[in-house]
Amino acid sequence: MSANRQIWESVLNPRVAVIFDIDGVLVKEGERKVSDAIQRLCNLTPFLPFIASGKPINYCWILGHQISANGVFAENGTVHQLSRDRVVADDIVSVVKNSDIALLKEALHFRGIGWAHAEVEIDGEVSPVLFEPGKAAILTLATLDNCRWTPLELKERVQTLIQKHRLRIEVVGPHKDGCLDFQPVDEHGQPYDKRSVPGVIKERFPFVQTIVALIDGDNDLPLASHPDVYPITFKNGSDGVKNIVGRRGFVIEKVGYEGGCLEALYYIRREFLGITSSSKWSEEKRGWVEVKDPQPK
Repeated sequence: MSANRQIWESVLNPRVAVIFDIDGVLVKEGERKVSDAIQRLCNLTPFLPFIASGKPINYCWILGHQISANGVFAENGTVHQLSRDRVVADDIVSVVKNSDIALLKEALHFRGIGWAHAEVEIDGEVSPVLFEPGKAAILTLATLDNCRWTPLELKERVQTLIQKHRLRIEVVGPHKDGCLDFQPVDEHGQPYDKRSVPGVIKERFPFVQTIVALIDGDNDLPLASHPDVYPITFKNGSDGVKNIVGRRGFVIEKVGYEGGCLEALYYIRREFLGITSSSKWSEEKRGWVEVKDPQPK
């Protein structure tokens, strides 16, 4: 195969896919702007970028479009939407075949009282909570200052309710932001979560040989331990994620959104794509020049 053909093959059918978590990795919690450096490096590197987050699908696309993502996996991987040439080509797909989330809401006497605000009732006690709108497959709740319970207390109470009603639901969290994710469970007792992401990528993009995941939270544990994934985490990764990644992946001693994610991209370019330099605009030479990529620490 000629050098030119190899180059075109790597551009048209990239052999590496990279899965980006959002909060804590791609951006700081709550931010919606990906740094210019990460956007530029994504555009310069022949890989397939994807988003995988607990956020709703429309939120994921806000950041996904900035890195030219080939698809987003939202609500912890329970729903996804792929794209071709930056134009969304697929309808939203849900991997959830059965769900007890509606039954959980009934058991909680869940009642929306405004945008992202609701009330729940457990054992006769009514309390305000926050919920994340726009989610179809999972339920995400968070406590308020005037909530009757702490996040851990809410988790324990709802777990008791789940057991009482024999619901097929697993509770993930509390996360760093205090949120709890209630994930439906399949007939084998496995939660519908990010473990489905690599399979979808390999099925839809069969030319991909390596899948790398940039992750940090406990909802990323299914990716950290997935046999088809090379995981990378950061200084701000959870203990559970660091424990797994330390054995089978790479830990970068920087916070993801504070330079760690950029270092991870340089690492991927060097270790998986054999790229050691990139183009940079030179005002002095009034043109693009090749500069050596920094070595990740």
